[in-house]
Amino acid sequence: MKYLTKEWFAEQHLAWALLEKKVSKYAERFDEKYFQKRYRESFERYRNNERNADWYRSPQEDLMQLEEFIAQPNLSDEERARRIKFKEDYLYLHHKRLEKGTFFPFDEDLCKRRFDNDFAYVIALYKQLPPDLLSEIADIRLCALGYTSAELKKSLKRYGLQLEKSCEIRLKKANEETKSAEKSLKKQLNVDEYGGYMFLMGCEKRGNDIFLEFDGGDGLLIKEGRMLEGENHRILRYDPDVPYSEWSRIAAAELHEADGGFQLHLLLSDCDEQNVRDDWYFTVCGTDIEEIEG
Repeated sequence: MKYLTKEWFAEQHLAWALLEKKVSKYAERFDEKYFQKRYRESFERYRNNERNADWYRSPQEDLMQLEEFIAQPNLSDEERARRIKFKEDYLYLHHKRLEKGTFFPFDEDLCKRRFDNDFAYVIALYKQLPPDLLSEIADIRLCALGYTSAELKKSLKRYGLQLEKSCEIRLKKANEETKSAEKSLKKQLNVDEYGGYMFLMGCEKRGNDIFLEFDGGDGLLIKEGRMLEGENHRILRYDPDVPYSEWSRIAAAELHEADGGFQLHLLLSDCDEQNVRDDWYFTVCGTDIEEIEG
């Protein structure tokens, strides 16, 4: 990546975290008892949210409740039609679960490991703070849970705004160069829209070309394609029908002209079942790039 690097990605997340802080007088000093209380509260919120996911509920029971919801008396035609549409959407989204007639048991131990791994990731972000700010934090664990003293909150917010601005400048520069490079393609792309939400599902050779598959079956065909970076890194294929599926998400994308062709740079952010993250670079080059609909 030229601009949207791993460091940029981490700084972006750190900036967002620094701007969301609650003031607590207990954060002015190290207090293990207070930290354990806040930790338990945070985990309980996380666990309750995870436990309520569709995967862990019986789809048959949900469908019965929807039928009762639709059959309630004294509904307007408009409201009943809205509820019927909701049921149709539910059938479409969960048809595989309904066909199998099963649902997944909730794994509390796995949920706890996922929470702790995510917590460890946030703590690692905070450890990247400048030494002068880091030295003012009485308990970095409590800070990672979102609590800080009133005075330190001002300093952290000020630094967070600086980071946010710096990240926005680099993002703007990357998008400008990407748009400039796209003008030289045979057909216009919107590479900057791939970052932040799209999964990379696979990469395969098609003759002299390289095809990158995204979720939904759509993808990009890189003509006369060559791998420049990330060839030996396994792409984690996301499965929407499996709880805590592993995935390789496109965190950021850039396109640049180079050596008479184009270089597509992707910053991929992996996450496995345990919620362990790994960011890596995936770069391909070619003479042209085309969008392929699935």
